[in-house]
Amino acid sequence: MYYSVKELRDKLSERVIGLGIDKSFLENPAFASAISQIDSLIGQMNMFEAAEAVTVKEENGNISFDWTSSVGDKYSMSISSSSPETFRCVRTEEKKPFVGTNGQSIRQKNVVEEVATIDKSGFITLTTNGSMVDNIDCGMGKCNNSTWSEKKYYTPNGIMRDREYKNFTRGELSEDFDRTRIDSMLFIPRQAFDFGLWHDKYESRTLLVRDKLDTARIVSEDKTKGIRYSAITPLNQEHGLRDMVLLGGYDPYPQDVVIPPLSQEEIEVMIQRESNPKVAEGLRAYAVGRTTYSYNSAEDKNFVCEGISQTQGFSR
Repeated sequence: MYYSVKELRDKLSERVIGLGIDKSFLENPAFASAISQIDSLIGQMNMFEAAEAVTVKEENGNISFDWTSSVGDKYSMSISSSSPETFRCVRTEEKKPFVGTNGQSIRQKNVVEEVATIDKSGFITLTTNGSMVDNIDCGMGKCNNSTWSEKKYYTPNGIMRDREYKNFTRGELSEDFDRTRIDSMLFIPRQAFDFGLWHDKYESRTLLVRDKLDTARIVSEDKTKGIRYSAITPLNQEHGLRDMVLLGGYDPYPQDVVIPPLSQEEIEVMIQRESNPKVAEGLRAYAVGRTTYSYNSAEDKNFVCEGISQTQGFSR
């Protein structure tokens, strides 16, 4: 079966469902988040009108296409399902070579893998694995490799309960740039969680665990800088509260965090911003006790702030 990239994006959910995934995916609002992440990878290619001309091939449970941009960047994408409980999308991007300051022809390739899984209880896990390789000052038969991974865990109501990001030290692959395989590039990030070989070998990590409707426990660690931080933090509400997004524009490691109780009216306003009734129901469960709940980092026995020389504090 053949169709255009535009047609793929217009009916992306239907195409993914057509791969034979478990219908229970559709019962969790987080399925839309998984589809959105794949659509975003396509959108980042900036195909514009070309999306109507680029051909997508769907065959044997695999959706794929290749495209070269007007500036010479090469893209390749595939969407597949290895079992009814899992589907994945892999996009590669090879930049057009350019000349570095030392006269070397610099080459760079990026790979992003999106993996969605659902368990028997209806919880969805979205994992994003990323890798970038280049040939800067590399020996023969080798290339540099930078990797990272992020895992997001959603309840059956589509509420993000856990979110963790890990970044790994830049290393070297024993493969020539032209022969670098996707499996080699993604070996480390694929081993980042669930007690994989690299689950504790990260350079830095940030973990968010939902605490209440509008708050989460944050645990951050930077091994290079010797930073360790743990506290309760308020969440960004600009796009609702189904996902957990940190507030921007303030000190990332405040020593003084004060979060007061909310009135029932304030809670209702937050929940009513959510248009999906199933998500709203999930948020309401996390709002239980919020009218009497408060937080003060000075009283938190689990508060940690180490290796940080300058903090300004945050209060709301």
